[in-house]
Amino acid sequence: MIIRNISIRSKLIMTTLIMVILLTVLALIYLDATSRVVSQSEFLRDHAELNREFLSLQNSFYALSEEGRPGELSDILQQIHRVEEQVNTVLTHDTSFRNEGVKRRLKQVRSLLKNFEETLRIKIGSNPGSDIQALTEMEELGASMEELNKALLEAQHQAQTQRNRRLGIAMALGIFILANALILFTMNIGKSFRDLRQHTQKLSKGIFPSPLDASHGDEFGEIAGDLNLHLRDLQKKIDLLSSMSEDGPGELFTPEAEDKLGNALLVLSDFLTRKELQEVSRNREDKKVNWISEGAAQLGEVLRSERDDLGELSFFIIQKLVTYMKMEMGSLFTTNDSDPANLTLDLSASYAYDRRKFKTMSLEWGEGLPGTCAQEKERIFITDVPTDYFDVASGLGNSLPNCILLVPLKIADRVVGVIELATVRLLRPFEIDFVEALSERIASSMMAVRNSEHTARLLKQSQAQAETLKEQDSAMRESMTKLEQAQQESSTKESEITGILNAINQSTLVAEMGLNGRFTSINEQFLMLLESSEDQVLGKLHSDFAMVDRTSDEYKAFWATLKEGKSVSNTEQYRLFSGEEVWLHQTFTPII
Repeated sequence: MIIRNISIRSKLIMTTLIMVILLTVLALIYLDATSRVVSQSEFLRDHAELNREFLSLQNSFYALSEEGRPGELSDILQQIHRVEEQVNTVLTHDTSFRNEGVKRRLKQVRSLLKNFEETLRIKIGSNPGSDIQALTEMEELGASMEELNKALLEAQHQAQTQRNRRLGIAMALGIFILANALILFTMNIGKSFRDLRQHTQKLSKGIFPSPLDASHGDEFGEIAGDLNLHLRDLQKKIDLLSSMSEDGPGELFTPEAEDKLGNALLVLSDFLTRKELQEVSRNREDKKVNWISEGAAQLGEVLRSERDDLGELSFFIIQKLVTYMKMEMGSLFTTNDSDPANLTLDLSASYAYDRRKFKTMSLEWGEGLPGTCAQEKERIFITDVPTDYFDVASGLGNSLPNCILLVPLKIADRVVGVIELATVRLLRPFEIDFVEALSERIASSMMAVRNSEHTARLLKQSQAQAETLKEQDSAMRESMTKLEQAQQESSTKESEITGILNAINQSTLVAEMGLNGRFTSINEQFLMLLESSEDQVLGKLHSDFAMVDRTSDEYKAFWATLKEGKSVSNTEQYRLFSGEEVWLHQTFTPII
């Protein structure tokens, strides 16, 4: 219930507010009743005024003299108007407006008054007091007024009865609500006091009672919560004493600063626990140190056992690490620095589930976790392994472990390789430190073996190069002899060709042209034929002298044939400087 979560002070405030609200409502109801009484008084006054005006009208009508003076008749008409106004006033009251019977009779009286007024106006000039119709209408008007008075009295009585009933109901309902609120408040507080009394009686006898209901939001709920907390603290102290006597760890608890007993027990428990933990920690540290020393010694034997083959050394290293650390998988990458501008990591050895894995893999610097480890020169330790990791960039195979450790093998800032270890368990910090501590030692051994391999390879290369140089020296001597002979023969042929060219130049028209068809040189015989000087010919196009169509397919095919290195012979017509035309049989030979 909502009331259970409210404090006592709030409950008292709520009860007071309920009383104030009820008194306010009663006051409003009383004011409404008072207003209705005032309205009813005005209604009675207007009703009495209506009766008085009608009685005055009735007396004036019956007192008309036989002569029927016009002045007296006009007074009666004015009285009729006053009666009509009073009828309208009575009709505006709520008592009349809400009662259909009263409204109907008021409208009937108003209608009879209008008819009576019209009758009097028609009879002006005669004696209306002796007119039978006027008398009849006055009697009907009087009867209607009697019925109206009865209806008004009845309506007044009904309104007063209804007002008294509403006031009584409102007061009864207010008293009922207030009484229930007080009863609920008293019952709630009484039950809480009874529960607290029973709880404290059991505590005084040394009995641990059931926890109190602390769900109340009031002061009793706070007291219940404090008592429950006190009981829990007492139980923790008892459990602590029991555990100390049974040489067990006990349940940890934190007493308040003012709890002297709890703090004293806690100091005693801490002292005994610290003693036990120191012994356990000492044994654990001794085991760690022995484990690290033993592992370093075994790995040292592996590093000394192989000094010639880097691949075998890599396998022995990864095998020893995986088996000694009781892991499932491991691989070792070595740095390939044959191209210093594009370093790669080559898988040198892989070992998983007590078997050697023969796999080949090469990773770019920065590719996958091994490449990233080599590039950043820092260890990588992850426990959230991607599902596709071993299919992309790993030398461990397709099994999916829960923990991966990658350690760079480096000397100073030079990375020699990367060790990758994987297991389904979570590696402990000292195991990670163990691998990192051995990484530089492993890198030094691998560098030494790599240098030894490189030295042996260079020795073989130098021996092979020496044999090759001997063979090349012999071949070079033979080639030099042949070259001297060829040079002598070439000089002889060059002299012969020079003589032939000079003879041709003296006896034949000779010219040289570039691939663009322009003259680059021309002999004197050709210049004499063209009747031109050398300046007028050099740089000119062949088509400027030969009578050919430079844009024709035939002329283009002619130059394409020459560019392919083939000679062309033809007969062409030339136009001389004087305008004369000659025919020349010519041979075009490309110079390659």
